[in-house]
Amino acid sequence: MISGVSRDRVIVLLFAVTLLASITTCTSAKISVDLSALIRPSAYDQDYGVSKRQLRTHYRAGKYDEERANTAGISQWLHGGQTADDVFKLLKLDDGVETLLSNPKLRTFMDFVDQYNMQNPGNGATAIKSVTATYGDDVVAKVLQSATKVSTTKVMAEKLLGDQRVLWLVDKRSPLDVFKLLKLDKVANNPLASPALDAWESYMKLFNYVNRGSGKETTMIDTFTKAYGDAGLAIMLNKAKMVSETENMAKNLQLQQFTLWMRKRGNPDKIYINVFKLDPKRKTIPEPYQTILNHYHWFYKHIRNIK
Repeated sequence: MISGVSRDRVIVLLFAVTLLASITTCTSAKISVDLSALIRPSAYDQDYGVSKRQLRTHYRAGKYDEERANTAGISQWLHGGQTADDVFKLLKLDDGVETLLSNPKLRTFMDFVDQYNMQNPGNGATAIKSVTATYGDDVVAKVLQSATKVSTTKVMAEKLLGDQRVLWLVDKRSPLDVFKLLKLDKVANNPLASPALDAWESYMKLFNYVNRGSGKETTMIDTFTKAYGDAGLAIMLNKAKMVSETENMAKNLQLQQFTLWMRKRGNPDKIYINVFKLDPKRKTIPEPYQTILNHYHWFYKHIRNIK
């Protein structure tokens, strides 16, 4: 039998257990709700996730649509009898050479040329033909050569430059022909500073390799001499030496010219008369002839006995 005091203790104990259970249940429920709220994505997150998926899907679809449009366009042009030059203009690639390499339509045009040649073997259509026919070899060579120094256009520029060299070779152009084609024979332009000179030098090396042993090989100084003449070249090099950008190359070419003079023409007096056509009776020599002759006189005096 439970005493009065014990019964009171039991009642208190049962009340405490009930209260604790109630608190525990409420707390668990609250914690459960709070955690589920943290775990469950919000409406914003759900919308953002959907948006990202939609963007990816839209990008893939857009790229596919673009490729499909290009393919359809190429097919239409081929069936329509369009030439490479026609398509070059249709794609408005003749709007400016400065932006040509960064224009995504250039790739479409090159794909068309590839398929056009497959359907018309022996036709010889090339992308570089259309480019140079529109802008000119000299302008194209300068732009492409400069573009090889830019990472985003380097690969395409080098490919087109290679195609340009091959085209010159197929057309049987000599290094002198290409030198003039690139307008490097225009002294007012300071050819040593022109990016086109690098393009020309690459072609000269290719030409010499293909024609090795034939006697057609040439050098830079020979080509410059043929283009300018001895006197004209001497004056151009003397002027180019005063420009920091071209000073070293000009000095190098001048040494080569002096070497040729020494072998073929001899002493400074002969250069005075035969190269510069100066009257030997003149008491003074005008510039820039005086400076050039002074340099050659020093060269002749110090170099001719070196073996």
